[in-house]
Amino acid sequence: MGTLIFVDTNILLDFYRVIGRQGSLGILERIDENHDRLFTTSQVEMEFKKNRPSVILESYRNLKTPDWSGLKLPAYLDRSKQSSGLDTGRARIENQIKTLKSRVEKVFRNPTRYGSSQ
Repeated sequence: MGTLIFVDTNILLDFYRVIGRQGSLGILERIDENHDRLFTTSQVEMEFKKNRPSVILESYRNLKTPDWSGLKLPAYLDRSKQSSGLDTGRARIENQIKTLKSRVEKVFRNPTRYGSSQ
């Protein structure tokens, strides 16, 4: 059978985290490739299922648009705001945040269906 692989609860939860995230889909693919060598305990499963909703909620709360009040232009550049695409870019970012929040809401409601990639 070869070497067995143990994955800690926090490694599994890292796939749902935003800040300080160690996991990536590449690691998840490696875990999947070695599924027959993976072992875990019922405690890890219980901790994962117990903590997953709060980790998902934390990632939802971290999805915010930038603080636009910090974007101050000098008077001589104020008119260039529209022509440079800043307003268009802002609208696109705000729409992307809405889309991402919608996806996180789906994961929160049904993590086993939407918890992988979309």
